[in-house]
Amino acid sequence: MRLGNLLAALVAALIGACLQPGLAAAVEADGVANVRGYWTEQRMEAAIPLNLTPDPAALANAALPTPDQHSNSAPSMIAPTPQTHAAVHRSLIADPSTYPNRVHGKVFLTIPPFDYVCSGTAIRSHNHSSILTAGHCVHDASSGYATNLIFVPGYDQGDEPYGEWVAQRLFSTPGWVADEDLRYDAGIAVLKRDSQGHGIQDVIGARGIAFNQSRNQFYRSYGYPAAGSFDGERLYRCDSGWGGDDGSTHEPRTMFIACDFTGGSSGGGWVIKDRAVAGLNSYKYDDDAPPVLPGEEPDHMYGPYFGDTIKALYRSAAGPVQRCLGKAVTQLGSGGTDVFTGSDGVDVIATGGGADVVRAGGGDDLICSGSGDDRVRAGSGNDRIRAGAGEDLISGGSGRNDRCTGGAGADRAGACESRHAVR
Repeated sequence: MRLGNLLAALVAALIGACLQPGLAAAVEADGVANVRGYWTEQRMEAAIPLNLTPDPAALANAALPTPDQHSNSAPSMIAPTPQTHAAVHRSLIADPSTYPNRVHGKVFLTIPPFDYVCSGTAIRSHNHSSILTAGHCVHDASSGYATNLIFVPGYDQGDEPYGEWVAQRLFSTPGWVADEDLRYDAGIAVLKRDSQGHGIQDVIGARGIAFNQSRNQFYRSYGYPAAGSFDGERLYRCDSGWGGDDGSTHEPRTMFIACDFTGGSSGGGWVIKDRAVAGLNSYKYDDDAPPVLPGEEPDHMYGPYFGDTIKALYRSAAGPVQRCLGKAVTQLGSGGTDVFTGSDGVDVIATGGGADVVRAGGGDDLICSGSGDDRVRAGSGNDRIRAGAGEDLISGGSGRNDRCTGGAGADRAGACESRHAVR
């Protein structure tokens, strides 16, 4: 990014079309153990917001995006601009581990030669495993897609109440990947599931996501600012109405809210109606909105409008819905050997290609076996089990109406009240 009097034309700097194959690329992580092992306590503490570059030579050569023809004064705004001189309403989240605060988290990533921090939000999706962040937090013009990316939901002063979730694939928009166009500064990380096959959405919950909404909304922005007076260790939120649009960008123009977040908050979601994300922290100018009255801290945070291009990004990353016996899967197996244990609620489990072991819990569970030789035991509910291509062994549980159906392999079943195509 070109540093002039921009505090960095983006929060890639300051803070932190439809998709075509190959542009919204997928990258595979080196492995969960390797990535988690990379993020030692020391590396996490040393990671910096994307706008900080300790090497002056690297700073001079950085190719970060700048809005078109921005003057030395605040950018021109599209009327009306009700928040142009509004004081910032920022608050500290006392307990990030509670819902819905916990769906917001801290992002750690590597763009050589440095480790960085951003912010992100778990969003509902077909794959149950997606987080939203800024495009500049997943892709760099010089280095390509980031590596070692993890998401820590509910992070608080080193506490990780829901662990570290490793990215499996990264996506961004064609506009960001090809041109670092601030109008499309959005990225999605699809995270690996946990050892029980749960996606992050099934563990902590998730926000909805909304597209093509009215710009004139009340927004609640979340993030982990880490520059200036902030240390990146606490989750904050800014409450603001729509302030206006950045007149130096083309349609669909980026928009701004009143928020004084700094580096590290890049990618934090803008929530509307306490339900859905409809924007994110992207960039700001260092000459924007000088204080109007003593003690006020007015500032402008800019972000992309969530229109059709970001909608296409979301659809591409979310993938098809995974189903078992007509219901959306809550626990999905991998290609290896998995051991799943059901909860007391209703579980919908689909195993993968290995010789998997499933022990259902207390609800009326649905279990679909994969291609391996699986062993499935029903629980205390009235469970439905469908065998797959392997030679599966199915055992009914203490429920009074367990239904077991064989698959393509030579399957065996016992203690099932209803049996079909099994020995």
